[in-house]
Amino acid sequence: MVALGGLVLVGTYLVFGLILNDYWVGWITVLLAISAVLLLRVDRTFIEKLAPVPVLAKIVGYLLAILGLLALIEDLRFADGTLNEFPDVIGALAAYAGYVIAFLGARSIKT
Repeated sequence: MVALGGLVLVGTYLVFGLILNDYWVGWITVLLAISAVLLLRVDRTFIEKLAPVPVLAKIVGYLLAILGLLALIEDLRFADGTLNEFPDVIGALAAYAGYVIAFLGARSIKT
């Protein structure tokens, strides 16, 4: 589920950030989301030298959740300037859904 949350965040970045130019997801979030997606596709022997894959997936999921909480606080603080149009709100809700999915995925991983 962490990879699914990463896919949702990358999709939000591509659709609402690059194509519609409305709601942007931060670069660190995009890099962590891409790493969450690629973590399951890379050769396990290379990754296992760092740490077990479930531990890395859990770390990435919790980091995405923390960044999501910071994004929510930032959006609420500057709500009058950032979420003033309908595509901005939909993009923000899609990003929040990605953060929540990544968090729930990280919580469900048994280490």
